[in-house]
Amino acid sequence: MDRKNDIVADAHGVSFTAHGRSTDLSWQHIRFAQHRRDAQGSRHVLTLVLHLTNGAQAVCRVSTRNMWEMEQWTAQLDAVLGRFLPRA
Repeated sequence: MDRKNDIVADAHGVSFTAHGRSTDLSWQHIRFAQHRRDAQGSRHVLTLVLHLTNGAQAVCRVSTRNMWEMEQWTAQLDAVLGRFLPRA
């Protein structure tokens, strides 16, 4: 999504890269997910927190300067999470 980090949510689960490290989690390992949007200066930041069935959490943040792009990311993420997970 941005130049350093990305989030991909699809029928298989959620994959993300944060600070060069990749994580792949299937839906069966994700209990629920939360996300929020924040502004940091001129950047819009999307933070995704996955609460896993083993009690751990996985966190990824992506950012953009483009508000429209952030709205698209959030809408797409909401659609996939709404289909595969209960809302927290």
